[in-house]
Amino acid sequence: MKRWPLNKAYVWERLPFLRLLPPLVAGIYFYPKDTTNKNFFVYLIAALLLSIITYGITVFRKQQSKLSKAIGFGTLHVSLFLVAWVLCHLQDDRNRNDWFGHSIDTAEAYIVKVTGAPIEKERTWKLEVNVTASVVDNQTNSASGKAFLYLYKYDAPGINEGDELIVPNKWQPITNTGNTFEFDYAAFTARNNIHLQQFIPGSKVLIHKYATSKDLRIIRRIHHYCIDRLYRYIHDDATLGLMQAMLLGDKAELDIKLRQAYADTGIVHIIAISGAHIAIFFMLVAFLFKPLKHRRYNWIKYIAALPLIWLYVFVAGAPTSAVRAATMFSILAVGFALQKEPNGINQLLAAAFILLCINPHWLFDVGFQLSFTAVLSIFLFYRPIFKLIPVYNRVLRGIWSAVSVSIAAEILVAPVVIYYFHLFPIQFIVANLIAYFFMGIILIGGLLLLMLSPFNSVARIMAEGLTKLADLFNYMVFKLQTLNPQRFHRLTLTKVELLLTYLFITCLAIFLFNKNKRYLFTSLGCLCFMVVSFVYREYRALSQNMVIVYNAGKQNYVDLISGKNSKLIISKSGIPDDVNFFAIKPAHIGYNISETEIDTTSNFFTLGGESYFILNHPATDTNIQVNNLIINYKIKERDVPSITESLHPKLVILGNILSSSKAAQIENAFKTHAIPVHNVRTKGAYIFKQD
Repeated sequence: MKRWPLNKAYVWERLPFLRLLPPLVAGIYFYPKDTTNKNFFVYLIAALLLSIITYGITVFRKQQSKLSKAIGFGTLHVSLFLVAWVLCHLQDDRNRNDWFGHSIDTAEAYIVKVTGAPIEKERTWKLEVNVTASVVDNQTNSASGKAFLYLYKYDAPGINEGDELIVPNKWQPITNTGNTFEFDYAAFTARNNIHLQQFIPGSKVLIHKYATSKDLRIIRRIHHYCIDRLYRYIHDDATLGLMQAMLLGDKAELDIKLRQAYADTGIVHIIAISGAHIAIFFMLVAFLFKPLKHRRYNWIKYIAALPLIWLYVFVAGAPTSAVRAATMFSILAVGFALQKEPNGINQLLAAAFILLCINPHWLFDVGFQLSFTAVLSIFLFYRPIFKLIPVYNRVLRGIWSAVSVSIAAEILVAPVVIYYFHLFPIQFIVANLIAYFFMGIILIGGLLLLMLSPFNSVARIMAEGLTKLADLFNYMVFKLQTLNPQRFHRLTLTKVELLLTYLFITCLAIFLFNKNKRYLFTSLGCLCFMVVSFVYREYRALSQNMVIVYNAGKQNYVDLISGKNSKLIISKSGIPDDVNFFAIKPAHIGYNISETEIDTTSNFFTLGGESYFILNHPATDTNIQVNNLIINYKIKERDVPSITESLHPKLVILGNILSSSKAAQIENAFKTHAIPVHNVRTKGAYIFKQD
């Protein structure tokens, strides 16, 4: 009997969400930043309805021509693109009529509710608040929106989560510092619907209502209870910080050097509740159901794991990364449980589609990108890598399986890590094996500690054991950190190079799986373009000459860059860690600087025909002409006339050595003498590049 000939299904037929996800992602990515036009949403809905109607008319026709199929295909993707715009518009709090930002021109004060534990900064307490009402003419009007409140420590009252405060209308937009290659903090907060902030002394804040434990949500009460239990039994600061971060997603107590060590070794994911934590809990459930060996009972493992995982997420306080990871696991688990032949990649794409519909801004979340690429990479590459070396010993087979997972995940994760964090941990295989081993023990031990905390003697013994384990783990991580070459901490990829990298990986993988030479040539072409891009960037780095005055810290940082060398002129020896991490290091990585010299004596230099003079004291007996004058002392208004007469500057640069208010006064004083001023506090870092 002859069989009916079977045609091989196209990839989008086997993975239908591969067709649906790209237009949604494209719509989110290209959503316009400025949607203040009141008619924007009306036009958007009209365009979406028109696209859907056109799609319906063309798809449901009895006779389908090539043109109608093309129109149907196009309108489907346009509809999804516009759906993404609608979702982004609805997600943006600024489009709500009661958003408090609409009333900052008329309101006298606002009532806000503290939504998290206060975070201690150097001079302030940082509070994330929800605005609940605005006060206009002594009357309260309903309002909504999130914001940051910074209270200066010297007179800040005791404030806890859930307290309601009355704060003045001193809101100001969140802006970046303007330093080159800096992290876009304003965009990051905007995607979390936080656009405004204010810095105020505690005397300007009134306590409207103190919160009791009953005023907090049950999730937050459980979270605070768990934090309190850890504080009670764990007395080692490093262990306490690790336990709070790993178990409860609270990184406030985590040591900065320890966090950096985790990042440098490629295991920073262990301190953010994410897919790794969910995977460990699933493996625990799978172990408990190990007697059910038949494949028909696999669905029980997934369904049984769901309540345990969501319980853990709630205990952790339901942070965004945990909710996202649990949601993705839930979708995958239900898909695996219901399908006889699970399609993991399609279910992963479906999970990403649903998550982006819930919150489109998650597309730009680094945690989401890393989680998605890691799982996708494991689905694609784990089995081929595992089959490369046949291992028959049970123990060695388990170790090789874990190594294969690490290698597989790194294939698609590494480009993202290099793009965002500029590093590639060469010891990631060993580090991940150690991390997953200790992470599993510490997670389970931590949960047991919380469950057995009413029994003091047992809890103390467990806490001591966990402390020793954490000490050993941190010791091994610090040792591994030293193995990574310094050059691997300064890697860069542009957006174009990132896309070329993924295109290269995709084409090379297709060639290796299907032996299609066209994809081999395409991958080699991508590699050639990448090499050209690298060579061009190296040429630009070797020929660059520039001056940068950073907007960072409490003193001036003047960076004289020539080729790949930097001379950093500062008035005091030593650079604070935060200044180096947030301002100088990103610029040096971006400009491919290899050598940095610290200079505390120079005060004059030239570049591209422009002279620069660093003024360290009032100008009294000096009579020279300079193009650019950098004020490097706490100048007084009375000093301005003598400076203009003796130095005749064409431009005055005010750095961070002055406070914001003082810099504004000095700027106005120079402008009265018709001398332009670059105030780094308001205009961002000063950058001059020689052509």
